[in-house]
Amino acid sequence: MKERVLKYFNLQLLDKWNDDCDFFVYSEDCVDGYSVTVATANPLKLVISEDIHYYQNEVPIFVADAIRAGAKKIYLEELSEIELIEEIIKELSEDLKTL
Repeated sequence: MKERVLKYFNLQLLDKWNDDCDFFVYSEDCVDGYSVTVATANPLKLVISEDIHYYQNEVPIFVADAIRAGAKKIYLEELSEIELIEEIIKELSEDLKTL
């Protein structure tokens, strides 16, 4: 399913930062020692209420929405984090079922 989704959406998932990516997903540590996930189209202009996620289980939905909106090149800091990728693919596979 992963290959079908990547092909259908013409996606590139990258684990090396590239400024010309359409969407970025990475972790940041807060001053209190907690970690948050940033999921944004523009890492230079973060909107805290929209781009910062304390709970990682909501991140795949935001990534899938960005892909549906046209993002083709996605930076995923932890590309090896299989669970995150599987959840994104699962979310997007629903689109293929409606075809």
